[in-house]
Amino acid sequence: MKRIALVLLVLLAGWSVKAQEKSENDALRLEVDATTFFRDAEYFMPFTKGYTISGFRLTPVLHYLMPSDKFFAKAGVMLTGVAGTEGLWKVEPVLTLRYVPSSRFVIQMGTLDGSDQHYLDAPMYDPERYFIDYKEDGLQLMWAGDHWMSDTWVNWETFLEPWTADQERFTLGSNNILLFSLGRHELQIPLVFMGSHRGGQFTALDTCIETLFNEQVGLDLQLVKKEGYDGSLAFSAFFFQNQSPEPHTMFNKGWGVYPRAKVGLSSPEGRRSGSVTLGYWYGDRYQSARGSWLYQSVSWHKADFSQPVRRMITGSVTFVQMGKSSTRSSAATSASWNLSLSADAYYDLDLKKTDFAIGLIMNFKCRQSLLQ
Repeated sequence: MKRIALVLLVLLAGWSVKAQEKSENDALRLEVDATTFFRDAEYFMPFTKGYTISGFRLTPVLHYLMPSDKFFAKAGVMLTGVAGTEGLWKVEPVLTLRYVPSSRFVIQMGTLDGSDQHYLDAPMYDPERYFIDYKEDGLQLMWAGDHWMSDTWVNWETFLEPWTADQERFTLGSNNILLFSLGRHELQIPLVFMGSHRGGQFTALDTCIETLFNEQVGLDLQLVKKEGYDGSLAFSAFFFQNQSPEPHTMFNKGWGVYPRAKVGLSSPEGRRSGSVTLGYWYGDRYQSARGSWLYQSVSWHKADFSQPVRRMITGSVTFVQMGKSSTRSSAATSASWNLSLSADAYYDLDLKKTDFAIGLIMNFKCRQSLLQ
């Protein structure tokens, strides 16, 4: 893997030299995104297992912009290291092509922006993916209007090489948010769809094809920030269906509701912020192929276990420290950093047990223009 990383970095350097020979109307810059993380998940309820991970992601990429054609490209490598392993845990190429035909619409192909950039709730999309399955590749369509925001994507997770003992796997998601102004506040209505599929016609396996669907609809009232305070009240309903030709999940359909209240506090200059969120989860035979197992009525590791009705109190505390951005105009260089600390707790009212997790993330970004 070290050789692969070295080859990719050499290719990046070579592209940089050649690109500088182009017209000065083209914009080329080098960006480095460095993230370190620590996650301790103490999960003892029968739905999933806990883990501890400490590591980093280093992503150097070259950005190339053609403003006249509204075309953007970036290429690089994502290097992931995990403490306790030798060498690099993952070495993954990064290539993104983006076309912006209008100020409201974006078409993006290749490497997507990351699993945490879809802004989905945990019953739909597991936040643990940030630490163990961050990179996504496929197609993404984004729209931003006055009263509607949309993010639709396909993340192709496993390619089926013809006539091998494997299955293709992919996820299709669409996060749509309707926006309405209510005086000084804002009402958001999320309309979310997600489908996951595994199968493929060229597999050498004689096994089942599976297609699972999940939906979310709700109301989210965002309270306007005042004197460093802000908050939100949210109520969401989640749904699950197994649309496979021969269903093999514990349940074929289910649902859940999740009311939440959030209070936030930020410093006057906006560099420090914190929040406290409380929620109540009620699930009835709810399952999700990509959602957190903490909210499901089945177990990740116990095939014969189920708890059809789930009643759970959730709580979350976060703190964010934003670094002061540094810019040197003469060298066309900018840099920024931030630190995020979170603690989450989940109390099951029927099992009388509590799971909890803590996480610490530090991120540094640096941008250097290569065309002076």
